[in-house]
Parts: sequence; structure tokens; C-alpha cells
Amino acid sequence: MAHAEKLSDQVKTLTLRVRQLEAALAQAKEEPVAPHSQSATAQDSVHEVSKAIGSLSIGSDGQAKYHGESAGSEVKIEQEQNGGHLEAELPAEIVQLMNAFPFGVKDCPYSKSIFEPYFPPRERTLELVNIYFTHVAWMYDPIPRDDLMSSIIDPIYSAIECADLEVIHSHRLAVFFAVLANGFLFDTHPAAVSIARQYQALGRAAVSFYSLTQEVTCATVQALFLMMRFAYNSDRRTNEERWLLTGFTVRLTQIVSYRDSEGWNLESEEVQRRRRLFWDLFTWDSWTAVVNGRSPAFLLQYTDCKFPEDTDSMMKADGETELSWHAWKFRYAVTCLAPTVQHIFSTRAPPYAAVLELDKIIRRFGVPAHLRSPYKASDSAKWSLDASTAMKQYCALCLRESNLLYIHRSYFAQAIRQDSENPLRHPYAPSVLATYRSASRLISALRGLYGLHPQMAGQVWFFWSGIYSACIVLGAFVVESPGCTLAGDTIQELDLALPFYEEGSKSCRPPNSLAILQKLCQRATVTYNTFKAGLEDTKLRNSGSPDQPDELEVLGGHKAVITHRTQSNPPSLHGDDDITKSPTSIAGAAEMLVEYFEELGNPSFAMYHAQQLESNPPQNQYYTHGASTTPYSLYQGAGQFSTGMGGNQCYHCDGNQQMVQYGPGYSLEEQHNLLNHYANMGVSSSSVSDTYNSHFMGQEHEQTQDDIWKGLQWQIG
Repeated sequence: MAHAEKLSDQVKTLTLRVRQLEAALAQAKEEPVAPHSQSATAQDSVHEVSKAIGSLSIGSDGQAKYHGESAGSEVKIEQEQNGGHLEAELPAEIVQLMNAFPFGVKDCPYSKSIFEPYFPPRERTLELVNIYFTHVAWMYDPIPRDDLMSSIIDPIYSAIECADLEVIHSHRLAVFFAVLANGFLFDTHPAAVSIARQYQALGRAAVSFYSLTQEVTCATVQALFLMMRFAYNSDRRTNEERWLLTGFTVRLTQIVSYRDSEGWNLESEEVQRRRRLFWDLFTWDSWTAVVNGRSPAFLLQYTDCKFPEDTDSMMKADGETELSWHAWKFRYAVTCLAPTVQHIFSTRAPPYAAVLELDKIIRRFGVPAHLRSPYKASDSAKWSLDASTAMKQYCALCLRESNLLYIHRSYFAQAIRQDSENPLRHPYAPSVLATYRSASRLISALRGLYGLHPQMAGQVWFFWSGIYSACIVLGAFVVESPGCTLAGDTIQELDLALPFYEEGSKSCRPPNSLAILQKLCQRATVTYNTFKAGLEDTKLRNSGSPDQPDELEVLGGHKAVITHRTQSNPPSLHGDDDITKSPTSIAGAAEMLVEYFEELGNPSFAMYHAQQLESNPPQNQYYTHGASTTPYSLYQGAGQFSTGMGGNQCYHCDGNQQMVQYGPGYSLEEQHNLLNHYANMGVSSSSVSDTYNSHFMGQEHEQTQDDIWKGLQWQIG
């Protein structure tokens, strides 16, 4: 008790100090600053360290959790949910092994026969395997069906028939149990969830049968990945557990497959298994990092692992081969997620031009025709009738639009805060439009998917978390800028999105998320109606209770020490106002906006009326199809793609300035030749990060993202 009181006093002292520092900062911003010459600014090569460091929550007993500025909207309200632990009713020896997870025991005193009572009949196992591949493996597939059957299912049941389970490595048993756990999670059995948790516990016990300091195989990483997927799908409150387990699994992956295995004379099947496992985990780690606002465990510049063979590629009617979902996902992770991660987690604030450049990279990364989804909810004919395929369609859109939302929303917040009358004339107007459009597309597309496949769409809380963030963004838009020309359309979208979120997310949303959105939508409606009536008070600030999380604060990105919703003095909202007062800035904003959307191929959107930019997604592709492709030939660090308005693409090699030109309809033989060309370029892995730093960071930046979300949230309440 004395220790807790001492920590509580320290928290109070630190909170008071934060208030004092913020007050001093606000006063300093209001004081005039001596002008700097343009030449002096250009010569200043020292970058500011970004102050948009996110938030640190501290409990009454000193527990600390950090969430970076890109943390998703629901991450911070999820941490307040307390969940019970379902004790597995298992024998003592299995419980002992389970409690040794994840490091395992050095000398296990038991035989593997302790697991024998928990093997279902083979027919039941195959049913659960089918459920797993339908509901879980469509997104991440660390062990494809053929590999699962040949290396796990068949050997295990052969060993059971021979009463010799000792010949099966315990980590393969862990993969088996983890697959069953994920399958039971979506089964219709009345006690399915309870049984699923027991199989998850069995998987942990099987992993712990050997010490991981001595025994690590591909099956080890596969089992841990499947367990992370189980935790992801079964309980949203396991975020911290998943985060720690991801880092641990990455370390094990570095032992197994961090470098490409082709030169080690391994069997081709094993090489492909390692490549597939590496890139699935890399994609998981990168996206988890963005959503949590914490840096990733993988660093792309330290690996040369090639992409696996695309055994599920699609053939179009004209004979052209398209990448499958998983192959496309890996290439998207390298081309778009990797620079996004570096952009978000750099301690040196990038210039705004870097954001627009990253935006173009994301938008111009082509999506295969079979993975494209309609933007309008009413256009249901373009959705696949197969539920798993339709999930992949929406996930491709969700990755792209959520990615854009994360990189733009801080600038969006600054624009609507500094020019609430018309943020579309602000220098950051491209971010306003990009954020609005991405939020709208996330909602509209999921409405279409849910109308066709409500059961599966309702189970993927990743989708609904995106809808929640989109609603927060749209609500903030109206509350802060009710006079914007887009405000009326935004209100209509919110009116449709709220009941949709209420209905579709029943099985997976945090308990208080709906109340937060209802409160925000009410504020937005009242604010908009008040503005239309010509009244003065249109912001309705400080409407929340100090004991409840504010619907805008949960978006994150603000720098603060949070101790059970302790409030501090709001920062100054005037420190950057000069950016909107300058006529040159306003004129430059309009010019920048037109130029930006002209480069995207649709200048009419610059007039703020066309809300369906890229209604036909571009054919331009930053990837090529085949097994020998290395990530460096695709990543900006290996060179640069330039895309003409006609669709032709050029690859510029950094080393010898060779250029290869091709159109979107090149043949499979031409693809193979290109792949050989790329594979023989000898690209240095260090150029992956060096190119981004020199191109994005090697220029004087306009402004850091300091206090962007923080200022908006304080201003609105």
C-alpha cells in the first residue's frame, strides 16, 4: 500500500509538471519569433526530433503502456477493458507445461502420450481444418493446406495408429492443436469457444515440451503465429500479449528464415515454407506496428529473403496471370507498408512533400482485378459470391485506405483546426480530402460486403475497428468545420454509418465504443444544425465527462501522460496560425491541390466535387509476378519507378542507370526475363532505408506533427 501511494504521488507530481511545461510552451508560442531568411533555412541541415511521440498511460500502481501517434482509435479504450481468464480444465502435467510457455522447459519429465486423449477422430479434424481455412487462413496463411496435411495431419494420425507419438516433434503437435483451436473458434458447437481455449492451451503446452533456447524449427514459428491469430480473433483485450508474442516470434524467425535459404542446399519445399512464413510474419508485424503506434520488430534492410512461389496465381480471360491475395499482400507490405512504417516512426519529422509522395506510392500500387472491390455499397454485383474471396477483396481495400488514413490524419486535423471555415484552402487540403475519402470508402465498401456476407464480415473486428476510426474522423470533420462544403455529405454518411456499426459489430466491438460514436454523432449533428441556423457557438467543446474517454482523444497521436483521464491545460492553438494567414500560403494550397490530383490522373477532384477519384483503380503495378523476385527490386530503395499517364512504367536502377520499359499487359515470358534482370542487379540492402531517408528526410521540413491530434482534441473537447 505504501508503495502504491508513493507511486501515486509521483504520478501527481509528473502530471503537475506536464501542465506547467504545456503552459510555458503555450506562452512561448504566442511570443513573436524573429524571422529567418529563406537561405538560412535552406542551409539548416539539422532536423527537429519529432515531438509527436504519442501517449503514455500510467496506472495507479505504476504500470506503463506506450501508444505511438499512429495508434488506432480503439487501442486506448481497449486497454481499459478488464477481462477474466478462462482456466483450462486440463491435467496437472499439461498445465505445468502450459505455464512454462513460451520459453519451455529444459528437461521435460513427461512423454508425448499426455496429449493422446485430445486428438479428435480424423473426420472431425478435417472438418475443423476446413473451418480454419475458410474463416482464418484467408488473411494470413503460415501453413498452406497441402503442407498442413503432408507435414502435420497425416504423420500425426499415422503415429496414433502405430501408438508411437514420440516420433512427432512436439512443435508439430503445437501446430496441430493451434489449427484446431482456430477452427473451433468459428464452429457451431455450443461449447466451441471453451473447447477452442483448451486446444490453445494444449498448443502452448506442446511448444513448451522443449526449451526454445535449444529447439527452434519452422513448426515452432508456425505454431506461435497461429496462436497469435487465435488471440487476435478470440479476445481483443489480448493486445499486449499479442504484441509481446509477436516480438518473441520475430526473434525465432530470425533464427529460422531471416536470410534466404536457397543457398543452404535445403529442399525446395523447405525453402518455400521458410519464405512464406517470413513474409506472412513480416506483413503482420508491419501492420501491427502501425495500428499500435509502436515500431516494428522486423527491419527490411537486414534481410534478403525472396518471395515464395505464387502457387495460387489467377489467370484472366486474356491469358494474363495475376498475383494471388497472399503474393500481392507480401509485395504491398514491401512497397507501401515498409515506407509507411519508416515514415511514421522516424524521430525526424518528414516534410509534407514526403507525405504526398508516400500517398502516390500507395495509390499507384496496382490491385489485381480479382481483388478489387466496389466503393459503393449499392454495387454488390462486383463482390465475389465466395465469402473468403470477398474478405480478401475488402481487406485489400482496407489495407490501402487505412494506410492512407494513418499517414494523413494528423495533417487533416491541423487543417480543420487552423482553417475551420474552409479547410479545403489550407496548404494541407490534400490530406483533408484524402482522409475524408478514405474514411468514406472504408464505410461504404464494408456496407456492401456486409450485405452479401454478414456472418463472416461481422466476425472480423479488424474491419470494424477501421469503421470506428473512420466515424471518428468524419465526426471530427463536422464538429470542427461545419461550414465546409463537404460537411453536409459527411453528416449523411455518419447517419448511415452509426446504425450500420451498431448492427454489424455486435459480436466484436468494445463495450463502450458504440456510446462514444453515438455521442460524437450527436455533437456533429447539433454543431452542423447550429451552424446552418446562423448561430455563433458551433463547436460545443468540452462535452465529455472527465471520467470517460473523449471520443476524439481515443484517436491518439497526442503527447501526454494519462493517469486515469487526468486533464491538463490545453496547448496553444495559435502557434501555427500564420500558415493560414498568408495569402501566399492560401494560393500555394490551391496550386498544390490541383497539382497533386493532376498527378494522380484526375484533376477534376481538385474542384472538391468529384468524390470518386480513381473509380477505376489504375493498372500500374509496382510488382512483378514470379518466384525469384526479391523485395529490393520492388522497393523504392532499389531504384525508382516512374509512371506515365499512358500506363507505361520504367524502372531506374540506382547503380548503372539501366532502364526497362514495359506496359501492364506484358507476357509471362517477359515477366520472367524482367525478374532475372532484377535478381541479377546486385542491389545493396542498405539502399532500402537510405533512399527513403535521402528522398523523404533529406530536405528542410515545413512542420513536425507535434500537437496535431493533441491540439484538435483539446480544442473540441
